[in-house]
Amino acid sequence: METKHTNELTEMKIDLEKLKSICQHQDVSAKTLHKDRSLQVFTNNFSVEVENHTKIHPSPEFKDEDKSTLFNIVEPKSELYEEKRLLLPQITTPGAILTKVAFYARVKESMHDLGFNQAISFESVVLDTHNAFHGTSGVFTAPRAGNYAFWGNVVCYPNKYLEYYLVKDGVEITGGTCGNQAVWGSSTILAACQLDSGNKVWIHMDGNDHSSGNLIYRFHTSFLGFILN
Repeated sequence: METKHTNELTEMKIDLEKLKSICQHQDVSAKTLHKDRSLQVFTNNFSVEVENHTKIHPSPEFKDEDKSTLFNIVEPKSELYEEKRLLLPQITTPGAILTKVAFYARVKESMHDLGFNQAISFESVVLDTHNAFHGTSGVFTAPRAGNYAFWGNVVCYPNKYLEYYLVKDGVEITGGTCGNQAVWGSSTILAACQLDSGNKVWIHMDGNDHSSGNLIYRFHTSFLGFILN
C-alpha cells in the first residue's frame, strides 16, 4: 500500500515539475497572465491536494525534503515567473480586471449662484480606484462596462431651494429636491444603471429651478458610485 501511494506522489511530482517548466519558459506577457489565471489556480489547488494526500497516507520513502521541492513550484527562478508571482495576487493598477471600480467624493467649497443645468463639483475626492472620477467637473467616466450603483446626497442652506438630477450622458436617470425650510435641507438619491466603457455620469441642477446666492453646502454634499458585477 505504501509503495502505491509513493508511486502516486511521484507521478504528481512529475506533473508539477512539468507545470513549473511551463511557468518558467512560456513566453507570454504579464497582461495575458493576469487575464488567464487558470494555470496558477490549478497548480495551487493541485499542491493542496497533494499535501492533504501525504497527511492521510504518509510514506517513509517520500522524505520531507522531497515534499518541500514538490510544493516549491513557486520558487522564483525566472524574470517572467517573478513578474507573474507579483502580479496575480495583488493587481492594483488602474483598469485592472480584479479591482472593483468605485469612487467617493465630497463638495470641497460651498457652491453659490449656480447656472443653468450646472454640474455639481466634488473636488474633495476620497476614493477613486481607477482614476475615473474628475472632481472639478463632477463627472465619472466608466473605465469598463458593467452595472453600476450611484448614490448622491445634497445639503442646501436654510430657506434655499433646488432641484437636481443624476445624469447619464445627458439623459436624466433620477432626481431629487431639497430645501425651502428654515433649517438646513438634505436630499438623497440612489439609482442603478448599465454603463458601457466611456459612458459618463454626473449630478446637475434642473435648469434654473433653484435659488440664487449661497446654495449647496460643502462636505455633507457627496457623490458615490461603484460597479455591481
